[in-house]
Amino acid sequence: MSSIIETIKAKVDIADEVGTVVALAKSGKSLKGLCPFHNERSPSFYVFKDTQSWHCFGCNEGGDIFTFVQKQQNLDFHEALTYLAEKADISLEELGGERTEEEREIGAAKERLRKLNEDALLWFHQMLLRSREGSEARAYVQSRGITSDSVVAFSLGYAGEQWEGLTRYLQGQSYSEQELVTAGLARWRESEDLGGERRGAYDYFRNRLIFPIRDIRGRVIGFGGRALGENKPKYLNTPQTVLFDKGSILYGMDMAKDAIKQIGQVVIVEGYVDAVIAQQYGTKQTVACCGSAITEKHIQQLKKLTKQVTLALDPDAAGTAATEQGIKEALKGFDKTYVPVPL
Repeated sequence: MSSIIETIKAKVDIADEVGTVVALAKSGKSLKGLCPFHNERSPSFYVFKDTQSWHCFGCNEGGDIFTFVQKQQNLDFHEALTYLAEKADISLEELGGERTEEEREIGAAKERLRKLNEDALLWFHQMLLRSREGSEARAYVQSRGITSDSVVAFSLGYAGEQWEGLTRYLQGQSYSEQELVTAGLARWRESEDLGGERRGAYDYFRNRLIFPIRDIRGRVIGFGGRALGENKPKYLNTPQTVLFDKGSILYGMDMAKDAIKQIGQVVIVEGYVDAVIAQQYGTKQTVACCGSAITEKHIQQLKKLTKQVTLALDPDAAGTAATEQGIKEALKGFDKTYVPVPL
Protein backbone atom coordinates (compact mmCIF):
# COMPACT_ATOMS: atom_id res chain seq x y z
CA MET A 1 0.00 0.00 0.00
CA SER A 2 2.68 2.51 1.03
CA SER A 3 4.66 1.95 -2.18
CA ILE A 4 1.57 2.72 -4.30
CA ILE A 5 0.81 5.83 -2.27
CA GLU A 6 4.36 7.10 -2.75
CA THR A 7 4.20 6.30 -6.47
CA ILE A 8 0.99 8.31 -6.78
CA LYS A 9 2.56 11.24 -4.92
CA ALA A 10 5.53 11.12 -7.29
CA LYS A 11 3.30 11.14 -10.38
CA VAL A 12 0.60 13.63 -9.33
CA ASP A 13 2.00 17.01 -8.28
CA ILE A 14 0.13 18.51 -5.34
CA ALA A 15 0.35 22.01 -6.83
CA ASP A 16 -1.42 20.83 -9.98
CA GLU A 17 -4.21 19.19 -7.99
CA VAL A 18 -4.69 22.12 -5.59
CA GLY A 19 -4.46 24.52 -8.54
CA THR A 20 -7.68 23.12 -10.00
CA VAL A 21 -9.48 24.60 -6.98
CA VAL A 22 -7.28 27.40 -5.65
CA ALA A 23 -5.68 30.25 -7.60
CA LEU A 24 -2.06 29.92 -6.50
CA ALA A 25 0.64 32.60 -6.63
CA LYS A 26 4.36 32.17 -6.02
CA SER A 27 5.57 33.13 -2.54
CA GLY A 28 9.25 32.40 -2.09
CA LYS A 29 9.80 28.67 -2.51
CA SER A 30 6.11 27.93 -1.91
CA LEU A 31 2.75 28.84 -3.43
CA LYS A 32 -0.09 30.63 -1.67
CA GLY A 33 -3.77 31.33 -2.20
CA LEU A 34 -7.12 31.76 -0.47
CA CYS A 35 -8.05 28.74 1.61
CA PRO A 36 -10.87 26.67 0.08
CA PHE A 37 -11.94 25.41 3.50
CA HIS A 38 -12.76 28.65 5.31
CA ASN A 39 -13.67 32.23 4.44
CA GLU A 40 -10.72 34.60 4.22
CA ARG A 41 -9.72 37.74 2.33
CA SER A 42 -5.94 37.52 2.80
CA PRO A 43 -4.18 34.33 1.60
CA SER A 44 -3.04 32.05 4.40
CA PHE A 45 -3.15 28.77 2.44
CA TYR A 46 0.28 27.49 1.32
CA VAL A 47 1.45 24.65 -0.91
CA PHE A 48 4.99 23.38 -0.44
CA LYS A 49 6.26 21.69 -3.58
CA ASP A 50 9.48 20.41 -2.01
CA THR A 51 7.55 18.37 0.58
CA GLN A 52 4.42 17.87 -1.56
CA SER A 53 2.27 19.16 1.29
CA TRP A 54 -0.16 21.96 2.12
CA HIS A 55 -1.05 23.98 5.19
CA CYS A 56 -3.48 26.76 6.03
CA PHE A 57 -2.25 29.07 8.77
CA GLY A 58 -5.77 30.47 9.12
CA CYS A 59 -7.71 27.32 10.00
CA ASN A 60 -4.63 25.22 10.86
CA GLU A 61 -5.58 22.44 8.44
CA GLY A 62 -2.92 20.66 6.41
CA GLY A 63 -1.56 17.44 5.01
CA ASP A 64 -0.58 15.79 1.74
CA ILE A 65 -2.36 15.40 -1.60
CA PHE A 66 -4.54 12.61 -0.20
CA THR A 67 -5.84 14.64 2.73
CA PHE A 68 -6.48 17.59 0.39
CA VAL A 69 -8.53 15.48 -2.06
CA GLN A 70 -10.44 13.82 0.78
CA LYS A 71 -11.35 17.15 2.37
CA GLN A 72 -11.99 19.06 -0.86
CA GLN A 73 -14.13 16.38 -2.53
CA ASN A 74 -15.62 14.88 0.65
CA LEU A 75 -14.20 11.43 -0.08
CA ASP A 76 -13.01 8.63 2.18
CA PHE A 77 -9.42 7.43 1.84
CA HIS A 78 -10.11 4.62 -0.63
CA GLU A 79 -12.21 6.92 -2.83
CA ALA A 80 -9.38 9.47 -2.84
CA LEU A 81 -6.92 6.69 -3.59
CA THR A 82 -8.98 5.53 -6.56
CA TYR A 83 -9.35 9.09 -7.85
CA LEU A 84 -5.63 9.83 -7.64
CA ALA A 85 -4.65 6.41 -9.01
CA GLU A 86 -6.73 7.13 -12.10
CA LYS A 87 -4.87 10.44 -12.52
CA ALA A 88 -1.54 8.68 -12.11
CA ASP A 89 -2.59 5.83 -14.44
CA ILE A 90 -1.87 3.24 -11.75
CA SER A 91 -3.77 -0.04 -11.32
CA LEU A 92 -5.15 -0.76 -7.87
CA GLU A 93 -5.80 -4.47 -8.40
CA GLU A 94 -3.00 -5.40 -6.03
CA LEU A 95 -4.74 -3.49 -3.23
CA GLY A 96 -7.44 -6.14 -2.93
CA GLY A 97 -5.68 -7.92 -0.07
CA GLU A 98 -5.17 -4.65 1.87
CA ARG A 99 -8.88 -4.00 2.37
CA THR A 100 -11.21 -5.81 4.74
CA GLU A 101 -13.77 -8.16 3.29
CA GLU A 102 -16.57 -5.75 4.24
CA GLU A 103 -14.81 -2.84 2.51
CA ARG A 104 -14.28 -4.90 -0.62
CA GLU A 105 -17.95 -5.94 -0.65
CA ILE A 106 -19.16 -2.35 -0.20
CA GLY A 107 -16.80 -1.11 -2.90
CA ALA A 108 -17.87 -3.84 -5.30
CA ALA A 109 -21.57 -3.14 -4.61
CA LYS A 110 -21.13 0.57 -5.35
CA GLU A 111 -19.28 -0.14 -8.59
CA ARG A 112 -21.98 -2.60 -9.65
CA LEU A 113 -24.63 0.03 -8.91
CA ARG A 114 -22.77 2.68 -10.90
CA LYS A 115 -22.53 0.29 -13.86
CA LEU A 116 -26.25 -0.46 -13.56
CA ASN A 117 -27.06 3.25 -13.61
CA GLU A 118 -24.87 3.75 -16.68
CA ASP A 119 -26.66 0.93 -18.51
CA ALA A 120 -30.04 2.39 -17.54
CA LEU A 121 -28.90 5.80 -18.83
CA LEU A 122 -28.07 4.29 -22.23
CA TRP A 123 -31.55 2.76 -22.47
CA PHE A 124 -33.31 5.97 -21.42
CA HIS A 125 -31.20 8.05 -23.83
CA GLN A 126 -31.86 5.81 -26.82
CA MET A 127 -35.57 5.77 -25.99
CA LEU A 128 -35.63 9.57 -26.24
CA LEU A 129 -33.57 9.77 -29.39
CA ARG A 130 -35.00 6.92 -31.44
CA SER A 131 -38.14 5.27 -30.08
CA ARG A 132 -41.54 5.91 -31.66
CA GLU A 133 -43.20 6.28 -28.26
CA GLY A 134 -40.66 8.95 -27.30
CA SER A 135 -42.22 11.45 -29.72
CA GLU A 136 -44.15 13.24 -26.96
CA ALA A 137 -40.97 13.62 -24.90
CA ARG A 138 -39.06 14.94 -27.90
CA ALA A 139 -41.85 17.45 -28.55
CA TYR A 140 -41.72 18.58 -24.93
CA VAL A 141 -37.94 19.02 -25.08
CA GLN A 142 -38.30 21.12 -28.22
CA SER A 143 -41.10 23.21 -26.68
CA ARG A 144 -38.84 24.08 -23.75
CA GLY A 145 -36.10 25.29 -26.08
CA ILE A 146 -33.62 22.54 -25.22
CA THR A 147 -31.29 21.98 -28.17
CA SER A 148 -30.17 18.62 -29.52
CA ASP A 149 -26.64 19.43 -28.35
CA SER A 150 -27.92 19.84 -24.78
CA VAL A 151 -29.90 16.60 -25.03
CA VAL A 152 -26.63 14.82 -25.81
CA ALA A 153 -24.47 16.80 -23.36
CA PHE A 154 -26.82 16.08 -20.44
CA SER A 155 -27.71 12.56 -21.70
CA LEU A 156 -31.43 13.28 -21.39
CA GLY A 157 -33.68 10.27 -21.75
CA TYR A 158 -37.22 8.97 -21.82
CA ALA A 159 -38.97 6.30 -19.76
CA GLY A 160 -41.80 4.75 -21.75
CA GLU A 161 -45.29 3.92 -20.56
CA GLN A 162 -44.62 0.17 -20.48
CA TRP A 163 -44.61 -1.28 -17.00
CA GLU A 164 -41.51 -3.41 -17.50
CA GLY A 165 -39.63 -1.92 -20.45
CA LEU A 166 -36.45 -0.99 -18.56
CA THR A 167 -36.74 -3.97 -16.22
CA ARG A 168 -36.76 -6.46 -19.09
CA TYR A 169 -33.86 -4.69 -20.81
CA LEU A 170 -31.67 -4.66 -17.71
CA GLN A 171 -32.49 -8.26 -16.86
CA GLY A 172 -31.26 -9.04 -20.36
CA GLN A 173 -27.99 -7.38 -19.31
CA SER A 174 -27.66 -9.91 -16.46
CA TYR A 175 -28.97 -7.72 -13.63
CA SER A 176 -31.35 -9.24 -11.09
CA GLU A 177 -34.71 -7.80 -10.07
CA GLN A 178 -33.31 -7.25 -6.58
CA GLU A 179 -30.48 -5.16 -8.00
CA LEU A 180 -32.97 -3.03 -9.93
CA VAL A 181 -35.03 -2.41 -6.80
CA THR A 182 -31.91 -1.64 -4.74
CA ALA A 183 -30.86 0.90 -7.40
CA GLY A 184 -34.27 2.58 -7.32
CA LEU A 185 -34.99 1.68 -10.93
CA ALA A 186 -37.80 -0.76 -10.14
CA ARG A 187 -40.39 -1.56 -7.49
CA TRP A 188 -41.73 -4.87 -6.28
CA ARG A 189 -45.19 -5.83 -7.46
CA GLU A 190 -47.06 -7.25 -4.51
CA SER A 191 -50.22 -9.33 -4.52
CA GLU A 192 -52.85 -8.55 -1.91
CA ASP A 193 -54.45 -11.94 -2.56
CA LEU A 194 -51.25 -13.67 -1.48
CA GLY A 195 -50.65 -11.61 1.64
CA GLY A 196 -48.27 -9.12 0.05
CA GLU A 197 -46.10 -11.73 -1.64
CA ARG A 198 -43.77 -10.27 -4.26
CA ARG A 199 -44.68 -11.09 -7.83
CA GLY A 200 -41.86 -9.60 -9.86
CA ALA A 201 -40.67 -6.02 -10.35
CA TYR A 202 -41.89 -3.16 -12.51
CA ASP A 203 -40.30 0.10 -13.70
CA TYR A 204 -40.04 2.95 -11.19
CA PHE A 205 -40.01 5.64 -13.92
CA ARG A 206 -42.77 5.54 -16.55
CA ASN A 207 -43.79 8.12 -19.18
CA ARG A 208 -41.27 10.66 -17.97
CA LEU A 209 -38.48 12.79 -19.40
CA ILE A 210 -35.37 11.53 -17.65
CA PHE A 211 -32.52 13.66 -16.28
CA PRO A 212 -29.48 11.58 -15.25
CA ILE A 213 -28.00 12.88 -12.01
CA ARG A 214 -24.22 12.70 -11.65
CA ASP A 215 -21.81 13.26 -8.79
CA ILE A 216 -19.10 15.89 -9.03
CA ARG A 217 -16.85 13.38 -10.81
CA GLY A 218 -19.45 12.78 -13.51
CA ARG A 219 -20.58 9.31 -12.38
CA VAL A 220 -24.30 8.53 -12.69
CA ILE A 221 -25.76 8.08 -9.21
CA GLY A 222 -29.50 8.49 -9.86
CA PHE A 223 -32.22 9.97 -12.04
CA GLY A 224 -34.89 12.65 -12.00
CA GLY A 225 -38.06 12.13 -14.03
CA ARG A 226 -40.36 14.92 -15.25
CA ALA A 227 -43.92 13.69 -15.79
CA LEU A 228 -45.46 13.86 -19.25
CA GLY A 229 -49.24 14.06 -19.42
CA GLU A 230 -51.16 13.89 -16.15
CA ASN A 231 -48.75 11.68 -14.19
CA LYS A 232 -48.21 12.54 -10.56
CA PRO A 233 -45.99 13.63 -8.98
CA LYS A 234 -44.71 16.13 -11.51
CA TYR A 235 -41.10 15.30 -10.59
CA LEU A 236 -39.93 11.93 -9.32
CA ASN A 237 -36.39 11.24 -8.13
CA THR A 238 -34.49 8.04 -7.48
CA PRO A 239 -35.23 6.99 -3.88
CA GLN A 240 -32.42 6.96 -1.31
CA THR A 241 -29.63 4.52 -2.22
CA VAL A 242 -26.03 3.99 -1.17
CA LEU A 243 -25.10 6.40 -3.99
CA PHE A 244 -28.00 8.85 -4.09
CA ASP A 245 -29.03 11.31 -1.37
CA LYS A 246 -31.09 14.15 -2.82
CA GLY A 247 -30.34 16.36 0.18
CA SER A 248 -26.64 16.44 -0.68
CA ILE A 249 -26.68 16.37 -4.51
CA LEU A 250 -26.82 19.37 -6.84
CA TYR A 251 -27.86 18.61 -10.41
CA GLY A 252 -25.37 19.72 -13.04
CA MET A 253 -22.47 20.13 -10.60
CA ASP A 254 -20.19 17.92 -12.69
CA MET A 255 -20.60 20.27 -15.67
CA ALA A 256 -20.71 23.51 -13.66
CA LYS A 257 -17.82 23.06 -11.23
CA ASP A 258 -15.09 24.49 -13.48
CA ALA A 259 -17.16 27.57 -14.33
CA ILE A 260 -18.04 28.07 -10.66
CA LYS A 261 -14.35 28.13 -9.76
CA GLN A 262 -13.39 30.38 -12.67
CA ILE A 263 -16.22 32.89 -12.21
CA GLY A 264 -16.24 32.74 -8.43
CA GLN A 265 -20.02 32.37 -8.21
CA VAL A 266 -22.70 29.70 -8.33
CA VAL A 267 -26.30 30.13 -9.49
CA ILE A 268 -28.85 27.80 -7.91
CA VAL A 269 -32.12 27.23 -9.78
CA GLU A 270 -35.12 25.15 -8.84
CA GLY A 271 -35.54 22.60 -11.62
CA TYR A 272 -33.60 20.36 -13.97
CA VAL A 273 -34.88 22.13 -17.09
CA ASP A 274 -33.86 25.51 -15.65
CA ALA A 275 -30.31 24.25 -15.10
CA VAL A 276 -30.05 22.78 -18.60
CA ILE A 277 -31.35 25.96 -20.26
CA ALA A 278 -29.10 28.23 -18.17
CA GLN A 279 -25.99 26.23 -19.02
CA GLN A 280 -27.09 25.97 -22.66
CA TYR A 281 -27.20 29.76 -22.99
CA GLY A 282 -23.89 30.43 -21.30
CA THR A 283 -24.54 30.60 -17.56
CA LYS A 284 -22.30 27.60 -17.04
CA GLN A 285 -22.08 28.06 -13.27
CA THR A 286 -25.69 26.95 -12.77
CA VAL A 287 -26.87 23.97 -10.69
CA ALA A 288 -30.26 22.81 -9.42
CA CYS A 289 -31.57 21.23 -6.24
CA CYS A 290 -32.88 17.71 -6.72
CA GLY A 291 -36.38 18.31 -5.42
CA SER A 292 -35.31 19.41 -1.94
CA ALA A 293 -34.58 22.66 -0.15
CA ILE A 294 -31.04 24.01 -0.04
CA THR A 295 -29.28 22.17 2.76
CA GLU A 296 -26.13 22.51 4.82
CA LYS A 297 -24.64 19.65 2.78
CA HIS A 298 -25.18 21.66 -0.41
CA ILE A 299 -23.48 24.69 1.09
CA GLN A 300 -20.53 22.65 2.35
CA GLN A 301 -19.94 21.40 -1.20
CA LEU A 302 -20.21 24.85 -2.72
CA LYS A 303 -17.91 26.46 -0.15
CA LYS A 304 -15.08 24.44 -1.64
CA LEU A 305 -15.60 26.12 -5.00
CA THR A 306 -16.84 29.66 -4.37
CA LYS A 307 -17.73 32.26 -1.76
CA GLN A 308 -20.74 33.72 -3.58
CA VAL A 309 -24.15 32.28 -4.43
CA THR A 310 -27.09 33.54 -6.45
CA LEU A 311 -30.51 32.08 -5.71
CA ALA A 312 -32.68 32.11 -8.84
CA LEU A 313 -35.65 30.13 -7.57
CA ASP A 314 -39.24 30.33 -8.79
CA PRO A 315 -41.19 33.42 -7.55
CA ASP A 316 -44.07 31.34 -6.17
CA ALA A 317 -44.87 30.29 -2.61
CA ALA A 318 -42.63 27.22 -2.75
CA GLY A 319 -39.82 29.18 -4.38
CA THR A 320 -40.08 31.97 -1.81
CA ALA A 321 -39.88 29.46 1.04
CA ALA A 322 -36.90 27.75 -0.61
CA THR A 323 -35.20 31.14 -1.09
CA GLU A 324 -35.64 32.00 2.60
CA GLN A 325 -34.21 28.62 3.58
CA GLY A 326 -31.38 29.08 1.10
CA ILE A 327 -30.52 32.49 2.55
CA LYS A 328 -30.27 31.02 6.04
CA GLU A 329 -27.92 28.27 4.88
CA ALA A 330 -25.91 30.46 2.51
CA LEU A 331 -25.29 33.22 5.04
CA LYS A 332 -23.52 30.67 7.22
CA GLY A 333 -20.81 30.17 4.64
CA PHE A 334 -20.83 32.82 1.91
CA ASP A 335 -19.65 36.42 1.83
CA LYS A 336 -22.50 37.54 -0.42
CA THR A 337 -25.97 36.27 -1.19
CA TYR A 338 -27.99 37.52 -4.15
CA VAL A 339 -31.74 37.21 -3.89
CA PRO A 340 -34.02 37.69 -6.92
CA VAL A 341 -36.86 40.19 -6.48
CA PRO A 342 -39.89 39.26 -8.63
CA LEU A 343 -41.20 42.18 -10.67
